[in-house]
Amino acid sequence: MLDLECDDLVNEMFSTFFSVVRDDHPESVLSAMQTIMIVVLEESEDVRDDLLLVILSALGRNKSGVTQAARRLAMNVIEQCLEKLEAGIKQILISVMSGDNQLIKSEIDYHEVIYGIYHCAPQILSGVVTYLTGELLVLINKTLV
Repeated sequence: MLDLECDDLVNEMFSTFFSVVRDDHPESVLSAMQTIMIVVLEESEDVRDDLLLVILSALGRNKSGVTQAARRLAMNVIEQCLEKLEAGIKQILISVMSGDNQLIKSEIDYHEVIYGIYHCAPQILSGVVTYLTGELLVLINKTLV
């Protein structure tokens, strides 16, 4: 994160942006939020998993408490910071899908996250498709038994 060692503050800022953003905000407000988030991510040496979870938790079509504006904001940030976020997002998704991290699995609906990422940065999913295929095969086998 930033050299300022303000990881918790940055996480809180991102969470606040996602919780307060609305479709009826002026475009300048939406643009300012997005710009701030992008600059913070670009200036960070690395993006911690807890911040990635804040961003990913805004994805999902049926998630209560998350507005469409928050989803769009998260998707725009992911799209604009693809290079910085791609490896971390892949790692989180693979970890959750393989069952390695139940804590993260309880925080995000990874199927919904995959759906959101497909719409903003589908190239991220190239490393995840193998795990998704494996999950589908397991489900098919369970159905056939």
